[in-house]
Amino acid sequence: MTLAPSITLGTKAQTLQRLRGVLTTATIADQVTITVAQWRGDQQGCLHTIHRTFPAGQLIVRSSAPGEDSAADSAAGVYTSVLHVPAAAPDALAQAVFAVASSYTRRHGQAVDDFEILIQPMLCEVTFSGVALTRDLNTMAPYLVINYDEGERTDTVTSGIGTIPRVVRIHRQAPTTGLKPPLDAVAATVRELIHLTGRPELDVEFAVTAGQLYVLQVRPLPGAAHDHTAADARVAAEITQVKETLHARNHPRHGLYGTQDVYSNMADWNPAEMIGAHPRPLALSLYQRLITDHVWRDARRLLGYHNPAPHHLMVILAGHPYVDLRADFNSYLPADLDDQLCHKLVDCYLARLARCPQAHDKVEFRICPSALAFDFPQHAEALTNAGLTPGEIGRLRASLLHLTSRVVDDHGGQLAQMHQLIGQLPARRAQLLAHIHGEHPLFLADALLGDTLHHGTLPFAVAVRGTFIATALWRSLLTTGVIDQTQHDALLADIETVATRFADDLAVCRRGQMPLEDFLACYGHLRPGTYDITIPSYAEAPHLYLAGSHAAPTQRPSTTTQVLPISVMRDIDARLTRIGFDFTAQRLLDFVRQTHTHREAYKFQFTANISHALTLITAFGRRHNLDTECLSYLTVEDILACANATITAHDVARLRHLAEDRCHTHVAQSRVLLPDVITSRHDIDILTSQHAPNFITNKKVTAPAVLITWPQLTESTDLAGRIVLTENADPGFEFLFCRGIAGLITRYGGAASHMAIRCTETGIPAAIGCGQNTFIHLARANTITLDCAQQLIIPMT
Repeated sequence: MTLAPSITLGTKAQTLQRLRGVLTTATIADQVTITVAQWRGDQQGCLHTIHRTFPAGQLIVRSSAPGEDSAADSAAGVYTSVLHVPAAAPDALAQAVFAVASSYTRRHGQAVDDFEILIQPMLCEVTFSGVALTRDLNTMAPYLVINYDEGERTDTVTSGIGTIPRVVRIHRQAPTTGLKPPLDAVAATVRELIHLTGRPELDVEFAVTAGQLYVLQVRPLPGAAHDHTAADARVAAEITQVKETLHARNHPRHGLYGTQDVYSNMADWNPAEMIGAHPRPLALSLYQRLITDHVWRDARRLLGYHNPAPHHLMVILAGHPYVDLRADFNSYLPADLDDQLCHKLVDCYLARLARCPQAHDKVEFRICPSALAFDFPQHAEALTNAGLTPGEIGRLRASLLHLTSRVVDDHGGQLAQMHQLIGQLPARRAQLLAHIHGEHPLFLADALLGDTLHHGTLPFAVAVRGTFIATALWRSLLTTGVIDQTQHDALLADIETVATRFADDLAVCRRGQMPLEDFLACYGHLRPGTYDITIPSYAEAPHLYLAGSHAAPTQRPSTTTQVLPISVMRDIDARLTRIGFDFTAQRLLDFVRQTHTHREAYKFQFTANISHALTLITAFGRRHNLDTECLSYLTVEDILACANATITAHDVARLRHLAEDRCHTHVAQSRVLLPDVITSRHDIDILTSQHAPNFITNKKVTAPAVLITWPQLTESTDLAGRIVLTENADPGFEFLFCRGIAGLITRYGGAASHMAIRCTETGIPAAIGCGQNTFIHLARANTITLDCAQQLIIPMT
């Protein structure tokens, strides 16, 4: 859409001059503009003009070149600007002007007579500054994106050095009444600038001093010249649909305690980490079928938790998967609690998370106690502040005590039963794959996924719950000061899992003591992106993951069998007795080891079934000229339905047409930006950062950064000695730990996620789950300092 402009954009200086006296919502500072030709012809006259306008104070001498800021390209940062130039010092001012002019000639030779030099007062005591864009640069979606920092420098956002700016994203059609000052003023100014210039695509630099908003620069947004009218309308329609869905669900629902809804993309089964924040239909439908439809609650029911049937865990909003935290918190309630208390607890937990959304990836530890751990008094205090009575808190404590004791000692035998059940999976899988050359590939894929459901993900979900209980107990010993960080990490590093055996076996393979075929027979099913058919498995592309044989496996920290001193073990024994547990400190340590080992082993087994099923689906697609890109846009139900019929050319055409439609929908929905946590419909309009990274180890490292994306990763990608950035990381990323990486940063991931545990085991400094805004900023850095002890991530150019 083209607006009727009253201001035409020109050079930096021309645009600011034209806006003076016209812009009503912000201030344009006084200015003097001279050309290079004027400076060369009469330096003293130019200095006199500047001094007459600015006799005292600090000045900034800025570049203002033709074409520096155009709709086709931006030369931001190419030319010199000089800050804090004393107005009363002619020599310093002359040197500053000369420096800017020289930056022109270095790039363009002597043909720069018309290039301008802009002189303005230097803003002092700046409290708020940044850059506002009228589109999201990654998707060109219609959002006002305000990158800002609070501090005296006005270039922290544009320089990209030493700071990670905060970001607010506002849908362009949304009201800004919920914005706090001065963000509301920035939004109002940008909207006025769109009206004045007739340009919907702008890049605006701003600063606030003494409560006054200044516009420092207005330029066209590069690369936004296309007509986005139809795409923008689709975004608006999708947002309307999301709001309607939220409204329809936000009421008391049969079978659920609690009266309100909150959604998270990283809580519990963390869909953003496991399948991505905007997965394709095949990956999404697989995750629903195997985990989030009912397995998640079936497993908890077996261990003594409330069963919120028939509700599913995951809700899809504009193609983005979210955990329904009302249903989730229901499943953390002990089954023997009365209804009235359950209602109060769920509403309390939801309200706590709404006040502290950055805890959404660690709700089991910070928000909703699902086991009785040593830090329960802190939870009890929060519950008291929320209005629960001592009697109600006591009933919750008693139920958690019974449930925790039952799981740790496996009184009900569920852990042993699940261990036996998943132990049958390898033989069942081998039996099915023995018919791979005779059976229809989709029959086998369907059978493998059926076995995954009953013999894989259900035992795994039970093991995961046991691991969370073990982690809650072990972690609370740290947070209450019974053990220190070194002791906490030492136990986890001492646990041998299938992941540690992977590293050992790969080292043996690299030494030529194990044939590659044998290694791949065991580990070849791994694929980064367990549910993503477009990413090859290790067996399908060993050169991609196992390259770099010159790099030694990442070394695990050396530990001793005796993790804790006798005095500490006795202290834990005494504390367990005071709480009311019958098990000992040694049983607790054994339980931590056992649950972590089983969780990784079970995961390794059920993901093998998924990987082989995807390979079989790929084979089906190959028979009918449907590549993995096409298949990824079909649901697993679409595909498996073809196992029961003779496939005709018409059927293939229908599948291809369905995939194309889903692809168009996926692309359209990728421009819908949604927050990590949704507490109300207002959160859909105004998106703020809601992530606090999970820092692993207390180490500090400065190293070159490398971003891993698919399919850009190649066998020549150098990872050794680098801090690796990746959107999410599941067990298929095990190869990273054998490539000598210096550190790991992920966009998504929780405190107890696979990568958090593996980095603890291997002693690799990491920031797991740093969130969208931080990750996007870090992805542009060449070098990063990761200081886990101080919980800092510092990007460098």
